[in-house]
Amino acid sequence: MNIREGSNVIETRGLTKRFGERVALNNVDITVPGATAFGFVGPNGAGKTTFIRSVLGLTRTNGGNISLLGHAMPKEGSLALARVGGIVEEPRFYPHLTGRENLKIIAAARESQADGRIEGALERVGLTDRANERVKAYSTGMRQRLGVARCLLADPLLLILDEPMNGLDPAGIDEFRILIRSFVSEGRSVFLSSHLLDEVEKTCDHVAIIDRGNVLMQGLVEDIARRGKPTIRFRCDSPETAAQLLASQPGVEHVRREEDAISAAIDAETRSEIDAIVAALNRRLVESGISVYAIETERVSLEKRFLEITSRLGG
Repeated sequence: MNIREGSNVIETRGLTKRFGERVALNNVDITVPGATAFGFVGPNGAGKTTFIRSVLGLTRTNGGNISLLGHAMPKEGSLALARVGGIVEEPRFYPHLTGRENLKIIAAARESQADGRIEGALERVGLTDRANERVKAYSTGMRQRLGVARCLLADPLLLILDEPMNGLDPAGIDEFRILIRSFVSEGRSVFLSSHLLDEVEKTCDHVAIIDRGNVLMQGLVEDIARRGKPTIRFRCDSPETAAQLLASQPGVEHVRREEDAISAAIDAETRSEIDAIVAALNRRLVESGISVYAIETERVSLEKRFLEITSRLGG
């Protein structure tokens, strides 16, 4: 069942989609490696759902190439989609039928083995005890989980999930994160779009950042976060005076004052550059008679990196 090592499950080159004069996707190049969790992040309206619909052959594009599980889309769509499970926007079901009955209908339209996967899929997403209730009584989170169960009927090599954590409470998000990682451990790939950057950082191996139809950056989550400019926190007395002193120092982009500390955003990327600036700032404070109790480097999160990147685009 595993995807051949080194192969990609999704590749797009120059993918473009326009709605009238509005460009929803602008020459998008995306590469999703096999057996990974890939996060596709951006604000609402950035182009995430349009990209997913394009990859799945649900909308016509205006240009570019798409490869899905090694098959050209949409030309070889039937071959590719046989091993793909997808949820686009909100999963929809027959509300007057139970969760199990809905899955029975889906299984009947697939290969003969699909029916035998229903009970395992329900158990996998934690819906066994609620499977005989009508879907109209399900919460948003339960419908999301039933949507994933529906995907599992295809025994997919790739799951494509559009904002799958919407409607989940914190405990449900934790469970969903564990579920996604279990899919990856089996050799499956999960492509999920989200505006919840903190959850993507905790869940995914790779990430692409999209805004206004443009992919701004993609790569390993840890690499993208690490490329962000560091913020150094100085715990000291006289933080107001310290903030004024450091605000105009070379290498400082801006300073934020806290109760007993200041945080300085450093305009440097290499370790040696950062160390040199921090040493100079510490020396400036001490020479000015300010006692420094501690110097700490704040962790650069994916969310912080995202805000840093998208802020360059302006209003």
